[in-house]
Amino acid sequence: MAFNSPGLRHRRARRRVVDQAELGDLGDRLGDRQERGAALRLVEVDRLADPAIEVREVARADARVGARGDHDGAEVEQRHDVARRDAEQAEIDARDLTVAREGRRPRLELVDGGRQRSLSELGLELLAGVREVAELLDDEAQGYVAAVDAAAEALRDPERTPSAALLAALRTEQASFFEYTLGLARSHAAYFRDFALDLEREKALAETARRSLEEAEALPGKDSRSFADYLRDYFSAA
Repeated sequence: MAFNSPGLRHRRARRRVVDQAELGDLGDRLGDRQERGAALRLVEVDRLADPAIEVREVARADARVGARGDHDGAEVEQRHDVARRDAEQAEIDARDLTVAREGRRPRLELVDGGRQRSLSELGLELLAGVREVAELLDDEAQGYVAAVDAAAEALRDPERTPSAALLAALRTEQASFFEYTLGLARSHAAYFRDFALDLEREKALAETARRSLEEAEALPGKDSRSFADYLRDYFSAA
């Protein structure tokens, strides 16, 4: 390193920081620190005036600054991660609110990953993945696939949505929202009051409940495994 201050010229011959190889390495580390916003401050060392100062002490000081720079860099990265998550959550919240308020509006567009996409395009893409799961569950035609397909039709035609059905019923019955939902709740209550199980079915369910309670009471005396061992055995058998 060269210093041009007149007051240092007569002492320059006695001054050195590190040898040439170590100086180059120090310069590389300086560049790394500057990229992370924690640059080193280089100083001249008068080896004759203070012979106790060693190159390794400079290296240790550099290591301490480097550790601080690494810590600062980790904090900056953590703040960036939090900001990204907050931005993603804000986008999701805005999307949910827009669909709740305007989901039946034709050609409604939503922000997805920073770009505009139509509600039908985004919804159908999500339902395609849901349908794959429904097919696995629907091995006995329980209706999972049919439910997903109905949701897909509602995306293609807003008049098939539950909100559209509700609005149509309100117009047909000339009722307020409160009057309509109260009547709907009463009809549901009447259905379940009148619903009666077959006698044989009721007996079978009662017997199943009795056996389940007996088996639960007997379990502590049959199994001495710890909970961790139980979980390991359970998942290995699954």
